[in-house]
Amino acid sequence: MQIHKLTGLIALVLFLPTVTIGYAAEDQKPLKPGVVASQEGAEVTLREVDAEAANIPESDRAGFFDNPKRIESTILNILQKKQLAAKARAEHLDRDPVVKTQIDLAVTTALAKAAVEHYRQQLKLPDFDQLAKEYYAAHKDEFVKKGDVVVDHVLISTRDKGHSDSEAKALADKVEAEAKAHPDHFESLVEKYSEDPSKSANHGRIEDAASAQMAKRFAEAANALHTPGEISPVVKTEFGYHVLKLIQHSPDENLPFETVRQGISLRLKKNFIEEQMTQFTSEFRAKPLQADPDLVASLRTRYAPEGYVSPSEAAKRAREQKP
Repeated sequence: MQIHKLTGLIALVLFLPTVTIGYAAEDQKPLKPGVVASQEGAEVTLREVDAEAANIPESDRAGFFDNPKRIESTILNILQKKQLAAKARAEHLDRDPVVKTQIDLAVTTALAKAAVEHYRQQLKLPDFDQLAKEYYAAHKDEFVKKGDVVVDHVLISTRDKGHSDSEAKALADKVEAEAKAHPDHFESLVEKYSEDPSKSANHGRIEDAASAQMAKRFAEAANALHTPGEISPVVKTEFGYHVLKLIQHSPDENLPFETVRQGISLRLKKNFIEEQMTQFTSEFRAKPLQADPDLVASLRTRYAPEGYVSPSEAAKRAREQKP
């Protein structure tokens, strides 16, 4: 089947079987202004595509529509819904009380969404660049590039080497004592004792040892060393027992404001909008509420099939059956 050529698109292969968006037949009438596509009497307007696009987060819309297959799928989905809706009307399904209520709820949902979006658009936004400067000045400790920490280490494994925990700890204590007695011989201790599988490649050297990529206690122990050659106490992680020797601990560096300005501004803006929107919607929830307790309670079983036993009822029956 062929329909009118879509503006700006050439022939595309559709997701739906045996249907293609291509060129119009010679005898077909031109599309009405603003109509993107038509099929069997159903039309999709540009405004309707805009309405569908509004359901996609604004930050994702450009990427979503920069894809011919997604454009095609969007158009065909709208066409299919319109054709199904026309069939439902022809069969008077729109007169069904449940369907009528669903339509009303759909209108209510769309209007509620529009009210929230309108409020968001009307928000008076403060100067986030200025707020970012103030935040940076008051929280400089958040914007620090940690100094690089490099260590050599010995691992006595509690995983694959057949040690009991106490045996591994005793051996690690021995390594610590030897390392502190002769810190300049630490490389030989690595070769003699370390059971780290990566030893053959790195010879015990760990770069960026205080980073979040390391086991927490290992990183804390590495960060606590400040003087090159300093030996750590024995440290236990999920891998076993470690002894560390500090090779380098570069000082921390405060990141300049211009490096972090955009990130702070965006975060403050996001938090401000979320707080305002939460406050806006919370005002409605805070208003006095009146409810029919019997009808509310009836909802617990209103949709239950015959013979359904709720978890609470099942638990109650089980307790009653106990001797």
